[in-house]
Amino acid sequence: MGNRAHIACAQILYNHYLPKAFCLWSETMSVNFNKSLCDQNPYCPVARVCPEGAMSIDRKTFRPTFDETKCTGCEVCISSCPRGAITSK
Repeated sequence: MGNRAHIACAQILYNHYLPKAFCLWSETMSVNFNKSLCDQNPYCPVARVCPEGAMSIDRKTFRPTFDETKCTGCEVCISSCPRGAITSK
C-alpha cells in the first residue's frame, strides 16, 4: 500500500462489530488480477476473504473469477493470494 491514503474497513478486522457505514474506501484504488499467475484453485483463499465478492468461485467452472466493478480497492486480497496473481494498480 505504500504512501497511499488507505483506510481498511473495520468490518474486515472486527467482523460485524461495526456497521458498514464506518468503512471508508478510495474510489481510485483497485487491483490487477493476472489470470495467468492464478493456479485456478476452486478453494481460492482470496474468494474467501474478499468483503465485497469481487473475487468469487464460478459455480459452473469452479474457477476463481474477478469482477472489477465490485472491487472497492481494500487490497485485502493482495496478501491472501499465495501465487501473487493480485497486485495493486
